[in-house]
Amino acid sequence: MRNTTIYSSSLWRADSYLSDTGYKPSLESFPLSPLSGSSLVTLASIGKINDSSRPEHGRLMQTPLFQTEMNDSDDLRKSIDPRFHMLLKRTQISAHSIEPTVANLSNIQQPSQAWVNNENESQVSKIKSKPASRVYLVSKTGQQICSTRCRSIAIATFIFLICVLLIVLPLGIVYGLASSSDFSTSIISTMITTTTTTNTTTTTTTTTTTTTTPPATAWIPSNYGTPCSSTCINVTTVTPSTLIASWTFEMNTNDVSGQGHNGIIANGAAFSTGYVGQALLLDSSLAQYIFVPYIDLTLKSFTVEMWIYSFTLSSLDLSLFGECETRSIDQCLHYIIRNYKVYMGFYGDDLVGVTNLTAGRWYHIAYVYDFVNNVQSIYLNGLLEASRVPISSYMGQNGSAAFGITGETGANYYNGLLDQIRITNRVKISCEILNDASLITHYPFDGSVVDIGPNKITARTTVQGNSGISWVMGKVNQAINFNASNSYFQSCGFWALGQNQPYSIALWINPSSLGGTLFHLSTDATGSGAWCLPMIGFSSNGSIVGQTWNGNTFVVIAPIPPINAWTHIVQTWSSTNGLHLYINGGLYGSINVPVFAAAGASMCVLLGNSGLGINCQTGQILMGPYSGAIDEFYVYNRELLASEVCPLAHP
Repeated sequence: MRNTTIYSSSLWRADSYLSDTGYKPSLESFPLSPLSGSSLVTLASIGKINDSSRPEHGRLMQTPLFQTEMNDSDDLRKSIDPRFHMLLKRTQISAHSIEPTVANLSNIQQPSQAWVNNENESQVSKIKSKPASRVYLVSKTGQQICSTRCRSIAIATFIFLICVLLIVLPLGIVYGLASSSDFSTSIISTMITTTTTTNTTTTTTTTTTTTTTPPATAWIPSNYGTPCSSTCINVTTVTPSTLIASWTFEMNTNDVSGQGHNGIIANGAAFSTGYVGQALLLDSSLAQYIFVPYIDLTLKSFTVEMWIYSFTLSSLDLSLFGECETRSIDQCLHYIIRNYKVYMGFYGDDLVGVTNLTAGRWYHIAYVYDFVNNVQSIYLNGLLEASRVPISSYMGQNGSAAFGITGETGANYYNGLLDQIRITNRVKISCEILNDASLITHYPFDGSVVDIGPNKITARTTVQGNSGISWVMGKVNQAINFNASNSYFQSCGFWALGQNQPYSIALWINPSSLGGTLFHLSTDATGSGAWCLPMIGFSSNGSIVGQTWNGNTFVVIAPIPPINAWTHIVQTWSSTNGLHLYINGGLYGSINVPVFAAAGASMCVLLGNSGLGINCQTGQILMGPYSGAIDEFYVYNRELLASEVCPLAHP
C-alpha cells in the first residue's frame, strides 16, 4: 500500500489559447524551477507559448485535499474524473520535455509532468504510486475537479460566502441610508430632568439615556401609495343644516345657532372654566338652573349632546336637561344621571346606560332618538352605551325646556358644569358622535383662523406677527405661513390637554428652515405660566422631536425633514401606550411613559413659537420661532390608532 495525497490547482485556459491560434504548445524550452513545500510550476500558467520570461506566475501554493492509500497495481484513473486534462505528479522537480498530443505515462520517470489528451486517453497506462508521491488533478478547462471531500468543502465555502453576503449587504444598505443627506441617525432618547422653581431662580439637571433605534425603513415618504382603511376620521357626512339650538356658555346663555332659544338664569347661575372656554356653573344647594323657550321635538328624530362635569354624584337623580309638558307617559322628556348612570326617558318609556360615572371628570353624552325606526340610544364619550325600542314616540307639545332641572325629577338639581350643549333635528351617526366627543379643534387655515371642529373655538384664537403672518398654498387649499421672529398662532381653552388626558396632535409642516417650536402648550397665553412645554419642534440638528412630561422629559426623535416640502406629523399619548410619533402616516418611534403630568387646568396652544416660555422644560427641542407653513391642524382628546392616522396623512 502507498500513501497518495490528492491536490487541486486553478489553471489558466491554455486550451482556449490553442483553439484561437491553431498552435500546439512546445514545452521543450519551458524551465521548471526547483520547488519547495507544496508549490508547483504548472504548464497552464505560461503567459505565452514558448515564453519563459515570466516563470513567477507559475507558483501556486497548494494544500492537500485528502489522502488515500493505493496498491501499486491500482489504476489511478478509476478514481480520477474523466474530464481531467492534466495530471501532474511530483516527488521531485527537474526539466522534462513532452509532446502534448501523446502521453504515455509509463515512460515518464519519477521527476515528471505530463499532458493528457482525452483523445489519447487509451494510451494512458497505469500509474504506479510512488512513496510519498503527490498527484495534482486539473480539468481541461482549467477548473478544479475535486474528490467528494473536496466538493463538500467547496459547497460549505459557497454557503459561507452566501451567508456573509446576506449579513453584510443589508448592513451596507442601512448604513447608506443613514449616511445620506435626506436622513439623520434616529434615536429614541429619555431626557431625565429635575427642576426646582422659585420666583427668582430655576435649577436644572439633565441626563440623557439612549434607548431603542427604530429601523431606517420607518421613514415613509409623503407620497407613498398605501390606501387607508375606512375609519371615522375619513368619513364625511353631507347633510343640510339641522342645528336647532346651541349653547357654548361663553359668559352668557345665548343660543349661538341663531334660532332664538336664549336661556334665562335662575337663582344666580354662574360661569367657570369649561371643557372648551367657559361653561355654565350650577350649584344644586342654591337651586340654580336655566329656563329655555319651548323646543319642538314632537314626532321627530333628534340628537341632544353635551359635556358634563359633576362635582358630586349619588344614587339620587341629577337633572341635566328636560322638557316636560306633563308627567304622563311619553310626554315628559328628561335626561338625567340616575344611580351614577346616564339615563334618558319620555316618562315611563326609558333607557339607562351601563357605565358608572365618576365625579370630577368631563364626559361627553349624546342622547339620540330615531323617530323613523323608533329607537332610543345613549352614547358616552362617543361610544354606544345602550339602545332600545320604546313603546311610543315622544309626544310632548308644549312647556319650557330647562338645564339643571326637569319636570320629571322635581327638585333634584344638578351640581356641576355643563358645556357645549347642541340639539339637532336628525339622528347623528356613530362616527359623527365620536368626532363630536373626541375632536377638540380643526383649523384648516384656508385664508382664516376659523375652527371648523365641533367646538368652534375661533373666538379664543389669536394670530400675532404683523407682516410675519401670511397665507400661502397649502397641502390642502391654503396654509398659514410664519416668517418673522415674533409671529405665532395661539388658541386657548383646551381643558382636554390637561393632566393624564389622552391626546393626539396632527399637522402638516413645510419648513423654509429647520428650527424652532411647532406646538407649544402652556397654562398662560404668553407661552409661560405655572406649566409649559414645547411638545413638537426641532432639535439642534434639525430633526423632528416629539416629547411629553411626567416629571421628566420623554423624547422621540424622528428624521430631519426636507425643507420646502410638506411633511405630516402626528403625536399621540395615552396612559396605556405612552408616546407615539408618526411621520407621513407611519409610526416612526414610541416610548413607554404612562403619566402625562400636565397642569389640571385649561391650556393654551401656540403654533410656530414658544412665546415667552423661557422658564419651560425644553427637553430636546431648541425653542424659538419657526419659519415655514403649517396646515390642517387637528387636536383630539384620545389616542388615534394607526389606521386613523393614515387618512390625516393622505388628505
